[in-house]
Parts: sequence; C-alpha cells; structure tokens
Amino acid sequence: MTSTPQQNWVGDHFHHGARYTLAQFARRARISQSYARGMHAAGDKLPRPDGTDVGRQAVVAARHHRPLVPGHGPGRAVPADAGAIYHWLKASVPAPITLQKEVMVPRSKLTDRQVPVYVTVDETDHGHLVWVQRYTGRTYELDRANAARAAALVLRPRFWRDAVILVPDSHPFQDMGTYIPSVDAFRLDPPHSDEAELELPHWVPSFIKPRQAPEEAGPAIDPYTVPVVGHGLPDVDVIARVVGRELPMWFTGTCTPEAARRFETMGHGATFTVPDTTTKWPACQARITAAYEQAMPSRFMHGWYGDALWETLRVLCGHLLENSPEDVFATVSHEHIEVVGPVVRDWHASLTPWPEEKMTAELVRPSRRLMRLLTAETHLPTLKEFGVMERALGDVAQLYTDRAGRWVAEHKKEGPGDGTALSVEWPTGKPVGPWTEETIIAGDLPGTGVFALTPASDGSLDIEPLPSSGGASEYTWGYGGTGPGDLYLALVSAALDTWEDRMTWKQFLGLHNGRDSALWAAIKSANQQGPIRFTWTDIAKWAKADHQSMTGN
Repeated sequence: MTSTPQQNWVGDHFHHGARYTLAQFARRARISQSYARGMHAAGDKLPRPDGTDVGRQAVVAARHHRPLVPGHGPGRAVPADAGAIYHWLKASVPAPITLQKEVMVPRSKLTDRQVPVYVTVDETDHGHLVWVQRYTGRTYELDRANAARAAALVLRPRFWRDAVILVPDSHPFQDMGTYIPSVDAFRLDPPHSDEAELELPHWVPSFIKPRQAPEEAGPAIDPYTVPVVGHGLPDVDVIARVVGRELPMWFTGTCTPEAARRFETMGHGATFTVPDTTTKWPACQARITAAYEQAMPSRFMHGWYGDALWETLRVLCGHLLENSPEDVFATVSHEHIEVVGPVVRDWHASLTPWPEEKMTAELVRPSRRLMRLLTAETHLPTLKEFGVMERALGDVAQLYTDRAGRWVAEHKKEGPGDGTALSVEWPTGKPVGPWTEETIIAGDLPGTGVFALTPASDGSLDIEPLPSSGGASEYTWGYGGTGPGDLYLALVSAALDTWEDRMTWKQFLGLHNGRDSALWAAIKSANQQGPIRFTWTDIAKWAKADHQSMTGN
C-alpha cells in the first residue's frame, strides 16, 4: 500500500507531512534506528517522505543521559573545546556494525596509486563512527589524514559532516601495560552548497520557483578530494563507551588482508589464527628444519651451538630481568644528550676530564667499553668493514668520568654555533644518593636527561642522573606517551627504593590512564618545550599514594 503525503506551508518552508515510522525510514536508508532518532531530533535532517511508506506517525520519547567525560563523574559539563566524541553519550547497547570491508584509498591527491585499508562503520546514536585500519607494512605509504578519506568512499555525502573517523596505530607486543594506544580522530569537511533550483515542466508559470530539499541540493562532491581535518586524539576508553564494545586494536605485524577477512568472518571478539606472513619466523623455521635434515648440529657443532648459546643467554637475561632485577641493573645504558640548559651544563662542569696520556692511549687502542659508549654496534667485523669505530674515535673531543666512575664522551663541534653533545653511560638501578628534602628533580628540555640536584653541607651541589631502572632514559614530558611513562617509572622506582615489577606499574597506568595519579598529572601537564622542576618530597609523596592506590596497602 502507498499513500500520498500531506503538504502544507509552515512559516517560510514547504512542509511534507510524515506518514512513515522512523523504523521504516531507518530500514530503507540502511541506518540504525538510534541514528534516525538523532536526525529526527535535529529537526531538519530527515528527507521528505516519498509516498511509499505508510504507518503511524513516529513518536520519539526523549531520552535523558549524562555526558561521559574522562576523569569526571556523571553529570559534569563537557568542556566546550572538547572533541565531538566527548560530547557523545554512552551507548546503552552496542552500536550496530553496518559495514566491514576493504577500501582502496588514494595515496595522495597527486597520484592515482591506491592503498588498501580495512574499514569498519559503527552506527552510534550520534552518527557514524568510521574505524580505518591500515595494513601491516603499508602505514608508510598512507598517512592518517589520507587514510581517513576512506570514510567518504563508504558513506553517503549527507552523512559526511556528522561522521567521526578514527585511524589507530598498531599496538606493540612489548610495554603492553603502560602503552596507551594512539588513535587520531578526523572529520570530513565538505563545502556547503547553495540550494539549487528544480527543473520544472514547461507549463509551470515562470514565477513559481520551488527549491530542492537541502539533502538533494548542490553538485556531487568528489570523495577523493573532500577536505579532511584533524579532530584530536580521543581516549580509547571514551571511544569504547560510545560504541558499547571493545575496539579492534591490532598488534604490530598482525593486520594483514588475510587476517582482516578472517576477523570479518569469525566476528568481533573471536580468537583465530592465520598464516604468518609478516615475521621472520617461517623462514627461520625452514632453515632450522633444513639444517637438521643435513645433520648440521653434528657436522658444525661450534657454529650450531654458538647460536644456541646466544639464544640461551637471551632467555636467561629475560628471566633475570623479571625475577632478579638487582643483578641485571648494576650496569649502565648508553644515551646521547646535548648541553642545552643550566642543569646539564652544571653536571658537565662537575665531570672529571681524563689526563691527555690516558685518553690518547684509549683512543689508539679502544676498549670494548668505549666502543659501546660511542656506537650502537658491538659486532667487530661490522665496525671494521664500515669504518664506524674510526669515525667515532675521530669525533671525540674529550673523555670524562663522573663521580660514580661512569664514562662520558664529549664530541667535537661541527660548526661554531653548534652545542656540546655528550655520549653518556647512564645509570640504571637505584640512586647513589642520598636524596633529601632539599633535593630537586630537574631537566632542561625533553630528551636531554633528568637529574637530582642535592645541596651538600659544604655548599657544593651534587648532581646525579636519574637512574632509568631498566627503561629508556631519554625522558620526556608534557604529554601522555612512552617517554613520560619511562620518567614516571624511574621516579617511582627511585622513590619507593624497591624492585617493583615494572609491568605491574605499566598496567596501573594503562588501566587508569593516570587519572588518579598526581605524579602522572604533573609529568603530563609540564611544558613540553620547557624545563621541569619537582621537589623530591612531592615525588616521594605522590609515588607512595600511587603505590597505595595500586596495592591497597
């Protein structure tokens, strides 16, 4: 059965009486009923009825929700400058997935070359949420903004402006506790089109010029060139609450076209395996099998078991790292920093320079310790073949020793305006100390080291590098990421003076996103382009509070 919709004038607009239900409209438009309710509430986003749907007038009851804001209780106002997704309401039921498919996206506007991405579309109460996953090995070919253009290829133009596109990075296997997944948000920004006039039959008087409905007006927009604008870095837990389910985060090296198709077949949340096409293990396994078939373990015993010994040592080191860290972190890591501010400058001035005779002898016949300090390579044939060591030795201006006996190398300046660069044996483990209430934790700029400044009784200043406790010591601050996470873990380890499991702390940061940690908040809120200064008293207090929050003790 069909019906002709009633027509009447309302104010300055031509109104078509709606004689179909929202459920019928949603089915015909292939959108969710919740999204249709949102369009109805907006007042002007539903297209006019076409006379083919009949039924009672839809009545949509008002639904009252409280906004979801990370770190805030229910009912608190969302900041006006927050991204759109923060204004969206928590899903009462999981949002339906209306599309899962591979889409070919142009690499850029300047080339016809296309790169495949895997697209998932969720129909939320507020619009489409488009999840664009780049395949393993293809991320360098397609930046995030161009990947986001995939949304224009799968959505109708009328839905472009309301959609939020999310382009995630893959999740590394290591540092799973504190690693905060990085997801970039984008919006499509198509140009606003003026209403175009209808082409009327010849017998209609010329002074009658009705206009098209807004959704029908304007020329078609090319989805390959529609503008894409950045929309921030939303928290993953906020996205998950908006869609009402966990997000499909892929581990590094696992998102292949085959795996994506299997994911689509098995369904969200299923566990499955696919052939390994991204790692070196299949080739390694084939070589090992062939070696056994040729009796290489017995014919070439030294070479065979030499590799086995190396792998055994790697496993042993991992075991010691987890179960006996006090035996592992009695050594140093190697870092490269620059003298860019007063903290590093004063620490540099406190170093003891080597006598010329001793330094000359070391540079003429370098020890393996100096090789490790100056280069990232310790394989002697590689160093000799490519002249790595010769260039590094020729770049040394001075060798120093710090008060704990660690080595520091100062490099020659390439030009008169260059700063002083240092290669440093950075401490791991626990501070030499003691650090007191007067100790200040200080850094000049992110990536140039963090030090403990302790006034001595004789009026001098003891400057000690902040030990890394097994992590990277190129500490950074002013955002939530790996560098600030390493700084947080180093400060907690030094403050508690215990060998806590690093993974436990990473899980604490990851699960709570640092929202309940004053220490993490202080690190994140620091000026990313400026120095940091924390009192050791505050660090100890904040670390103790985090420990109590994590353990309940």
